[in-house]
Amino acid sequence: VRSDMPPKTITLELLEPEDDQRKFYEAIKEGVKEEADKIELKTSSLLALTTRLRQATACPSLLTTQKVSSCKVDRCVELIQELTSQGEKVVVLSVFKETLNELAAKLDQFRFSINTGDVPDAIVADNVARFQDNPSEQVFIGTWGKVGTGWTLNSAAYLICLDTPYTAAMFDQGTDRIWRVNNERPAFITVLLCKDTIDERVQQIIETKKELGEYLVDGIEFTGQTSSRLDDELRAIIRDL
Repeated sequence: VRSDMPPKTITLELLEPEDDQRKFYEAIKEGVKEEADKIELKTSSLLALTTRLRQATACPSLLTTQKVSSCKVDRCVELIQELTSQGEKVVVLSVFKETLNELAAKLDQFRFSINTGDVPDAIVADNVARFQDNPSEQVFIGTWGKVGTGWTLNSAAYLICLDTPYTAAMFDQGTDRIWRVNNERPAFITVLLCKDTIDERVQQIIETKKELGEYLVDGIEFTGQTSSRLDDELRAIIRDL
């Protein structure tokens, strides 16, 4: 990294869900907490429960056929409208492709591409090149897993995170897509978090619980007391919501 790199600024934006999303999240949370109290529950099941809570904050339609609002998707659209009206390009990342599909349905007025795990690398490469070189290509959206590493997207100075991975390393890799060694402009990262939800606990994991993040995402195996402690931590995260 150049010693004179322009700054990368990260802003955490707390959102208040609409009443329907808040009620939906609370219902999901109570069910998850009840399941997490089962003694025989394995780590993989605990992770599935936390994933269910994260889906409720990002894209409730993943969990229900009812029409439930998503404050993150709505706020993301507002930010895209604001930034593109100022001539800026925008990158959006999410863990869940379904969240991006819901966002894409609200971006009819923009030129954008969607880049998820089921999109071949050759097409992603074409989308990246078009985004980098074509001024009219305003928005690039993708999953952390598909485009969080290896791609350069620094024709945009703005990145919106609809959610985040569990580890600081993965988060840094993803946000660095717009903060490259040849940058002349600063990079601005906005992380959208639902207030009083699992989102705030995941942010805590990213910032302070490196070992737990490795356990959840990187597949690092711990044994004995360490494994038991990490299981207990994950249970506590759910129980204390």
